[in-house]
Amino acid sequence: MRSKLSFPGPIPAALFLVLASGLADAQTVTPPPAPVGPAAPGDDVNPTGWTAKAGLSFVATSGNSESSTLGLKFNTAYNWTRTYFTLVGGGVRSNSTLTDTFAVGTEEAFEVVENKTTQKTAENYFLDASLDHNITSRFYWGGGAGWLRNTFSGIDNRFAGRAGAGYIWTDPASKGVQFKTGLYLTLTHQDLVVDDPTVDNTFIGLRFLGDLNVPIGKNSTFVSRLALDENLDTTDDLRMTWWNSLAVNMTNRFAIQLSLLTYYDNLPALRAIPVYASVASGAPVGGSVGTVLTPYGKWDREFSVSLVINIAPKKPTPAPAGAK
Repeated sequence: MRSKLSFPGPIPAALFLVLASGLADAQTVTPPPAPVGPAAPGDDVNPTGWTAKAGLSFVATSGNSESSTLGLKFNTAYNWTRTYFTLVGGGVRSNSTLTDTFAVGTEEAFEVVENKTTQKTAENYFLDASLDHNITSRFYWGGGAGWLRNTFSGIDNRFAGRAGAGYIWTDPASKGVQFKTGLYLTLTHQDLVVDDPTVDNTFIGLRFLGDLNVPIGKNSTFVSRLALDENLDTTDDLRMTWWNSLAVNMTNRFAIQLSLLTYYDNLPALRAIPVYASVASGAPVGGSVGTVLTPYGKWDREFSVSLVINIAPKKPTPAPAGAK
């Protein structure tokens, strides 16, 4: 069986625009794991109140080839110092137009005919919310819920809730390297595009989350987030989502971000493909004689480059010296 993983109302006080272009394996764009646990304290790193970021990208080609891709990603958070809420979401949808061109007439006099067919080539949406609270400076509890749709990987809908606890291994007050882990009990329900009668669509699982944040000099930050999901009903159903990102600040408002998202599903969803009696020169002969079920690939990857414009909550203006 397979699993994966949620937007408050209006987002006040902050807006983070990301103009992103990405190179991805077809039909991927799985969600990166949400930040693990409360962020480290400090106004420079984790200002109280709202922070947010959102990105919208659109790419279209026309002429001899026609295609369009629309993508959206957003991330918003609220910090109460000891409690931290995050909400991430996004999606991508791609369409391509195939043109079948042929001529009618003779070699001397003919008319060119073009038949165009537009089809969807990628569709992926996700939403995930989490709430974490520091019990001590290092221990925290947390919970969350999420939704995923990735029809080109065989997932029509997948809903998952989680609850657990974690530990901050580094000095939480440090502005240096931060490393946090968490272990969660999960409950997942999914609707697959092609039903698999050998697995249950509702199951209990375990999720391990790891979050590494490494400042590089004064202007760069490397972030690595790992999520491992194990289905306790079907132990072969192990899933991994690993997101790595390098952000380079050009100014306090602009940054360039490079990210690589790797997704692995040891027991991917099934798809129905047609069966033909024979093949000649690599093409099927005659009509289909039926369909068979075969799994999707286990690996997906996405590489993206983003130009980031950051508007964060303003820090309070310090009172003049001697003021009461």
